[in-house]
Amino acid sequence: MKPFAEQKGRVYTEDDWLPQTEEDCEKAEKDENPMAASLWYCASKKYAEIAAFETQKRVGAKYTLAAINPPMILGPSIHYADAKGIESSDVSTSSLYAALAAGKDAKIPDTAFTAWADVRNVAFGLFAATTKGAQGRYSIYDGDFDWELLAKDARKARPDLEASIPHVADDKKTPVEQGTYTIDAKKAEKDLGFKKVSRETMVKDVLAQFEVLGALKK
Repeated sequence: MKPFAEQKGRVYTEDDWLPQTEEDCEKAEKDENPMAASLWYCASKKYAEIAAFETQKRVGAKYTLAAINPPMILGPSIHYADAKGIESSDVSTSSLYAALAAGKDAKIPDTAFTAWADVRNVAFGLFAATTKGAQGRYSIYDGDFDWELLAKDARKARPDLEASIPHVADDKKTPVEQGTYTIDAKKAEKDLGFKKVSRETMVKDVLAQFEVLGALKK
């Protein structure tokens, strides 16, 4: 709930949990806080994870239990055959479209989180945790991002798509450029063999997919 710049230098690990409780979410909803729905969304994940580990312990389960904890999941999608519906699809894909391909005058989305994980690495984490019998919580984190920074990355990577990529002034400091938190993924790197994907690589891959789908606004 704190501004990104106030969290500059903060490093989150698997020992950190969302501090908000169910009562906090109810209060936010009652106060008509615009973040209420997002709080409920995040809190539901926390309580489900806590319940899963408590159940494993209570029944004396012999199975292993791993929780894969990514921040914002970004990257190319495999469920599109063409550009139909891509502007109003899932949050990740539609936001990527708005930031990278909606046209040079398009409005770039507001950034809610400044940490991201590549969708391919999230899939890898789930597979590796299952096949290796991993136990515990694992942060899958590829780096920091904000939507304006992705647009800047896209213009550097594909200057030929100048008409398609939303414009951000070079001298404008984006949320990440002003300072933000990071997430420690060393545990996933050690136990699961996780390897980070660069933000630039993800942006290039998403742009290539949008181009193949014919989704770039001219």
